[in-house]
Amino acid sequence: MNKKVLVIDDEEINRTLLKMLIKRTSNEIEVYEAKTGQEAIDILKNQNFDIILIDVLLPDINGLEIIKHIKNKNTRIVIVSALSKEEIEKFSIPSEVLYIPKPIEIENFNKIFEE
Repeated sequence: MNKKVLVIDDEEINRTLLKMLIKRTSNEIEVYEAKTGQEAIDILKNQNFDIILIDVLLPDINGLEIIKHIKNKNTRIVIVSALSKEEIEKFSIPSEVLYIPKPIEIENFNKIFEE
């Protein structure tokens, strides 16, 4: 069964890089993308995802606000941000949310897809 992944990032180069890294992990992953928070929320109204990669600094909505719109509690949520872990921890995010700093290290990224 294919996994579904949603990549949320306002920078096209970041979305492209993430999609390339995801496709390297498996050919059985469907990748969707959103370039704004509102676009992500609209997608989340109609679809569930196995993994969601979220940038925090989006032009319209703080990426952490998007977490509130994720209905599927089994979704693995990963913050991919240039903000430091300390800066991310200032926000009240659920403890199960993973954090990967930008620039992305391949080893950290691959761990997302291991089960």
